Amino acid sequence: MKKRQILALALGGTLVVPLISGCNSNPGIASSSQAASDYSTSGSTDVEGKTYTLREYDSSTPTNWCPVSWEMSNDTYIPGYCEMGFVDLAKKADSTDYEFVYEMASDIKDVTADYLKDTTFTTKWGLASDATEQVYEIDLNKAAKFQDGTAINADTYVACMKEMLDPKMKNYRATTYYTGDVAIKGGYSYYLSDSNNYHALGTADDLVKAGSTRVDQKTYLNWMSSVMMTDSDWFGGTSFADITTGGGYASYFSYKNASGETVNVPSEFPDATEMTDEIRAELKKMKICTSYLAEDDGSVLDATIDTYFGSALLHDPALSWDTVGLLKKDDSTLLYITANAVTPFYFKTNMTSNWIFDTTLFDSLKDTTGTLVTTSYGTSYDSYKAYGPYKLTSFEKDKQIKFERNSNWYGWTDGKHAGQYQATNIVMDVIPSHETALLAFQKGELDSITLEQADLSKYGYSDYILHTPETYTKRLVFDSNVDDLTKLETAAGDGNNKKILAEKDFRKALSLSIDRKKFCSEATSGHEPAFGLLNSLYYYDVENDPASIYRNTDEAKKAIVDLYGLEYGAGKTYADLNAAYKAVTGLDVSAAKALFTSAYNAAIADGNYTAGQSIKLNLGLYDKTLAPSIAEIKVLNENVAAATDGTPLEGKITFEGKSYNGDTTRYDAINGGAIEISDCAWGGAAFWPFSGFDVYTGANGYKYNEVRSWDPKKAPLTLNFDFNGDGTAEDMTKTYYDWEASLTDAKTFGSATTPMATRLFILSRLENGLLDQYNFAVVSSYGSASLFSKKINYGTTTYNVMYAYGGIRWTSFNYDDAGWTAYVKAQGGTIDYA
Repeated sequence: MKKRQILALALGGTLVVPLISGCNSNPGIASSSQAASDYSTSGSTDVEGKTYTLREYDSSTPTNWCPVSWEMSNDTYIPGYCEMGFVDLAKKADSTDYEFVYEMASDIKDVTADYLKDTTFTTKWGLASDATEQVYEIDLNKAAKFQDGTAINADTYVACMKEMLDPKMKNYRATTYYTGDVAIKGGYSYYLSDSNNYHALGTADDLVKAGSTRVDQKTYLNWMSSVMMTDSDWFGGTSFADITTGGGYASYFSYKNASGETVNVPSEFPDATEMTDEIRAELKKMKICTSYLAEDDGSVLDATIDTYFGSALLHDPALSWDTVGLLKKDDSTLLYITANAVTPFYFKTNMTSNWIFDTTLFDSLKDTTGTLVTTSYGTSYDSYKAYGPYKLTSFEKDKQIKFERNSNWYGWTDGKHAGQYQATNIVMDVIPSHETALLAFQKGELDSITLEQADLSKYGYSDYILHTPETYTKRLVFDSNVDDLTKLETAAGDGNNKKILAEKDFRKALSLSIDRKKFCSEATSGHEPAFGLLNSLYYYDVENDPASIYRNTDEAKKAIVDLYGLEYGAGKTYADLNAAYKAVTGLDVSAAKALFTSAYNAAIADGNYTAGQSIKLNLGLYDKTLAPSIAEIKVLNENVAAATDGTPLEGKITFEGKSYNGDTTRYDAINGGAIEISDCAWGGAAFWPFSGFDVYTGANGYKYNEVRSWDPKKAPLTLNFDFNGDGTAEDMTKTYYDWEASLTDAKTFGSATTPMATRLFILSRLENGLLDQYNFAVVSSYGSASLFSKKINYGTTTYNVMYAYGGIRWTSFNYDDAGWTAYVKAQGGTIDYA
């Protein structure tokens, strides 16, 4: 696992579709408990003239690791060895705690207060008189160089950021620096300057003030309609073709006029330079505006039209670079002015990656013939220069990558890295086949291997196994909308029932039927049983308390204990909350039997089930032919058979897998009512769990959530708590939507900052309430299992979300290359890890 991937996981929430893969690279190997000799020297051998080669593999090589434009996660592989951030989140040498280690910077300070004294400065940069945490001074590492010895100084950083935000390039990674935690003052305006961009229309005065000129409105409207036709998000996750009948485009983007003629709305717009009443009236006639864009009462407000169509193509004015808040103070000092306040912790966390490159080489590889300027920097061996501990020595696309120590890296001689970075060489081979990779690992040709589920019967108890957790939670998501289920029954035409899934007792019974321990051991290759939406990787106040794991709080434990109805205290089944929490398994066959029976009776009464009917439930999977998918269906069928034994539904329920070979297609299917159950996962934002439930209840997330018969904007939740801080608890009722919003509103309850205890309570009760709807069943927390080679040692085998297992920084070796070759030979050419 590379260091950048850790932070992407921790800081940003996203929809994730885990894939079962046969690829692996160094899983963040940590330090050895053995102190190796001082290997902090340059070159491809250590001080004793020995070589220590780390052997890795992946299913493919990166395609683009240019700092301004990389996109895919494996594009971070090369920078993970060849670049350094201003700071690194690292494992402490003699503990499992983390620390910020200065690398390309020697210090980072919040100097906002100092600069507030300078009215010229505050006026130029629009800083309020009470601004905090917006001006950071970065003292640069004066010894930093590129691999060819070229010095890296303040000019390097400024020049590279100017390229990053260049409006003529519109670089993919510019978003990091014009939006988000570390957005630079003026960065977004510069990125848009002297170019055509789509903007929401304001008043004419606003546009005049901005200095922008309108290009045309019609182009935007037609572009927008095209996006809506091709982007399934506009239609609740179902593809446009699936929900239109015979008319396609006309079904959503046309209407019948007074003469009964079909008018194609977007293409019939008059040429226009602004949103007019005429255009707004035409848009309101579109079918899309009475469905997806409709308000709760069915009306279509002008504001809704303006939100989705009220934009125009504008030409933004040219701006000079001195409007951007990245300033050279002197050769070795930068001033970084942020668009919004960001604490030192989060500023440093975002500074663990870097944006610099060799500008001369970068410019020489530019292509100016297209609409946008591009560069091929960072796409091949000779188009890239390192400035970290390692440099490329060869790059063979989809075959092999080789690295050796970068002799011009400051760390070999600064006295701060002794005992670190012992590897003298790194080789990554492309091995698409898991079986081939496993064989190479057994022969000593690889130093780590990701295991698949089938491998665990042999290696599950190996002394060399690692179980690496992830933030993502696997859920079986149910479509509980009876209309959807009726359509699915009709479409299947086989007489099997699906509508019983609309009964909450049935969905709850399914959840209580699942033996999560069995599920994880037989149908996954490293998952752990899960009962809540957030696992043990989520920290609610990591900046101030490194031990602030949400799942360890009493509030979080009580959310799960209450869900499963476990009683604790004097005279109860369990002595205390901790004992009750530890007893949760998610499996309660007796309760499931009772619920299956009550669901059977209710469904008959509701007309959702006919006595004797078989129930066939399709489960959307990435690929139903994969071994874990086959095992998942098998476990579910066995579990439900046991839980329906002796009930009216005995022998009636069958799960079948359905393949959705694509990253998000099974999500689209459940969103659009095209399948009754889907295997889905949500995760991310490990350092700020309070924003995570937006995907279930929030303003932007809930329309994309899988729940099709429950509206968080209307569903009430009553909580009892001392919200006012006066020592008196009170009942307060809000919708799920409003409770979620209160988590991110610092002044919801009248205080300057909503107390952490209040936020934890709300978060935990939201979690409990969402789980108790049983619109989904949480099954497991994602994780992977891997083996590490006997050639290397780990200082810790306990995963830490900050640094994984320590990374290449703390990888150490039991054998040099010659010694390892001799050891493998002595083992007969095959090493036993079972």
